[in-house]
Amino acid sequence: MNCARSSVWRVTCSITNDWVIRHEGRWLQLHPGSRRYGPTQSKALVCEYEDGPVEVYYRGARIGFHEIAERVREVAEPEMRVAMRTPLAAPPVVPRPSASL
Repeated sequence: MNCARSSVWRVTCSITNDWVIRHEGRWLQLHPGSRRYGPTQSKALVCEYEDGPVEVYYRGARIGFHEIAERVREVAEPEMRVAMRTPLAAPPVVPRPSASL
């Protein structure tokens, strides 16, 4: 991790499951590379330098990102509805043949 330049602000931000962080009113979409799953360590270190550049570190390694206009809202999954089963009609009563003795 190289946040050693002079005049740097270090801020720890929470990472959402879709790899987005909010920093200073901006949304940053992280590029996790080959990671398929959400972040296992939910914090990222954001280093903002006085001369302008911003760097993001996850688990001690620099990670790429781009700024997005706003976070895409997750689409709500349709509500699971329990299908009501209609009661089955009782089978017709068949008279038994009587045994004649």
